[in-house]
Amino acid sequence: MGQVDNTSQFLELPVEIRLNIYGFVELLNPLEHPTKALRSLQDSCLFVQNEIQSEMLMRMAQSVRTIANKIRERGDEIEYTPQTTVIGWLNLTVSRRRIASMFTVLDPFLEFSRLHFKSLRITLHEYQGCKDFEPFADTFVSAALTLGRTIRRWHKKDRPVALGCWILDWSAYPERSNARISCGKGSKGSRWTTDLWLDQDRWLTGVRFYEIGR
Repeated sequence: MGQVDNTSQFLELPVEIRLNIYGFVELLNPLEHPTKALRSLQDSCLFVQNEIQSEMLMRMAQSVRTIANKIRERGDEIEYTPQTTVIGWLNLTVSRRRIASMFTVLDPFLEFSRLHFKSLRITLHEYQGCKDFEPFADTFVSAALTLGRTIRRWHKKDRPVALGCWILDWSAYPERSNARISCGKGSKGSRWTTDLWLDQDRWLTGVRFYEIGR
């Protein structure tokens, strides 16, 4: 799998150079400078932080909106609440209706795999439109089986998967099933594993696919 370098270029500078930079902004001997000067520096840092965060939120929203548009162009639906914090985007919840061929190769929902979410929860619900389409829709369990096979296939092809945790939640529509849902079995060296969610009657209500150590 590809590795992402999270180290800031500034932190890669030799410590001596960084200390010299700090000296220019009056951090080496803070008690020798007026409190006003230090407060000004803190305010500047907060301004930069807020400026960066605002840009990050805008770009995160655009990434999700691009995938959502592809999903809707295909005739499927997706619902989600635009987030106002970075943590909110990194742990996004979306909703989709039950249709045929969920999470197969051409399903635009799979494009979320290239985004660095900490977790993506997909709540699954019944199709609310014409009943004639329902007999052709996958069960929620079969959708989970398909996604598990897709994750295994990505690992076998050594395809980098940025998304660290997929959660499929159909707790409003429990299904009784003995299916063996897995995303790592049969994939040598895979760090992906599976948690199944059951209700009090042992009916399946959801599944979590995640990479250990993320």
